[in-house]
Amino acid sequence: MRKEEYLRNYYELIEPFVCSEELKKGRIAVTGEVAHFGEKIAQNEGFLRLLWAEAFNVEGRSDEYFKNLCQGILSGTNKQSKYFWGEIPDYGQLFVEMVSLSVFLIESKSDFWDQLNDEQKESIATYLNQITDADVPPNNWQLFKMMVQTSLYKLDSPYFNKTALDKAIETINTYYIGDGFYTDGKNNSKDYYISWGFHYYGLLYDRYMSEFDPENAGVFILRTNLYLPAYLAHFDSDGIAVPYGRSLSYRFAQGALLSMVALNKKIQIDRKILSHLIAGHLNYWMNSNMRKPDGTLAVGYTYPNILMAENYNSAGSTYWAFKFFAMLSCPAEDEIFTNSKAALKPERFPSKTGNFISERTVDQTFFYPVNNTAGTDGYKDKYHKFVYSTKFGFSVSKGLLQLYEGAFDNTLAIKDLDTGVFLTKLSETSFEILADKIVFTWSPKQGVKINTTIIPNGNTHERIHEITTEFPLEIYDMGFANDALVKEELQIIKNDNFVSITSPYGKTESHNLNGYDELVVDHTFPSTHLLFKKAVITGLKATLIPGDYIFRSLHNAHALDK
Repeated sequence: MRKEEYLRNYYELIEPFVCSEELKKGRIAVTGEVAHFGEKIAQNEGFLRLLWAEAFNVEGRSDEYFKNLCQGILSGTNKQSKYFWGEIPDYGQLFVEMVSLSVFLIESKSDFWDQLNDEQKESIATYLNQITDADVPPNNWQLFKMMVQTSLYKLDSPYFNKTALDKAIETINTYYIGDGFYTDGKNNSKDYYISWGFHYYGLLYDRYMSEFDPENAGVFILRTNLYLPAYLAHFDSDGIAVPYGRSLSYRFAQGALLSMVALNKKIQIDRKILSHLIAGHLNYWMNSNMRKPDGTLAVGYTYPNILMAENYNSAGSTYWAFKFFAMLSCPAEDEIFTNSKAALKPERFPSKTGNFISERTVDQTFFYPVNNTAGTDGYKDKYHKFVYSTKFGFSVSKGLLQLYEGAFDNTLAIKDLDTGVFLTKLSETSFEILADKIVFTWSPKQGVKINTTIIPNGNTHERIHEITTEFPLEIYDMGFANDALVKEELQIIKNDNFVSITSPYGKTESHNLNGYDELVVDHTFPSTHLLFKKAVITGLKATLIPGDYIFRSLHNAHALDK
């Protein structure tokens, strides 16, 4: 994809804002979804997230849009303005948004910062300096402290505080666990949203601070080179990323680290493959239904879907996706701006540090995670399924009383016959990641113990569940969801041992190898699936009395060529 094509896509995405007078006030009025921090901060958040892309848009410095954003920054940081973004309390959301402002100020320094008078510079620096001594969560928010100090240094501000910078980096280093992986604080959250987020800022730090602080910059480069193979294992040959973990409404932010790698020639990657990945990733999203009728990005994934959102997703939050456009800072003749066909090859990638096995096949990538506690409270569907797929996604539950509202694709759903409530895996008591399989032990309730083995094999995987129960149960071993928007287009086949569903999108199957009593076809609640507005899931059922059992099954999914 040529650079002018990236710019055309970018301008298409900002079209709802280019003529908005609200920009000059430091806010955008995107209507719709509301986050826990309220409407006013959400409008400021949305504005500040637009800066991510415009920071790197070197061709746009004379555009009216750029000038309006600059005016919005002056309005938002001026304490005398009625549009002042305000004093920020400890743990305040606008600390998050300081990082895009910091990057914008550095990247556009000659066109904006250097044109300001001393009073305007003081207002902006004073606003940013609020984070220096503020309390923020002991997690990825430490990166925002690091980046603000970086900007204060690069802008020659007297507020630059090296002690604060060193402390932030020291804290960040305590989250590093090896092989390029970070956790989100001192916990067990290893989703790749966190990992690529840390490396994105690490590469920015190297971009800005390699002369001032070569030691830490060099460490960040080393860690990114170590992490990159695991990061690439989350993409298929078309450049589509596995939907997995939280913050999925940020969409093409999944590919942001690819774009940042394009800026940094110190990262070891075939740039023809990088070109193909970045282009394929953006094409996927631009051809989705992610936008509202007014052209703004909706909360959701491939279509507007508030059910899958987090409580911190406001109507403007989605523009975190604009971190993807870092490549706009590359010159038009860069190798990444070619029509490369150098795709990633099929391969299996086991990661003991990252707690997953990835299996890239010809048509998609399957991601088998284990032992990620980030999803225990409220995010279980985003972390604890048996497998996630770039082409078949996953579902989120709307309720736990009926199979169809639970939308339990790629899950062992256990109906507690005492309460009528479905139980699923939330954590493991033990686990092991081998080259060809994952084994883990878990308990949905006291008195029920399950040892599960997952064996990937291309587009198919085998599951073995060894169950010991003190109670009668119903279990549903559910496979992949398929697109059921037009029910009449579905071909459903059942025989004694397997059930298959073929749609215009693809084919999904569940096979009973041992132990199950019944084949299942579950038409789930609308809008529970991230990719399909209506979905149908294959599965297998068994009814248990107290005792010991072994169940074996195969599940597969194939995307059809369009």
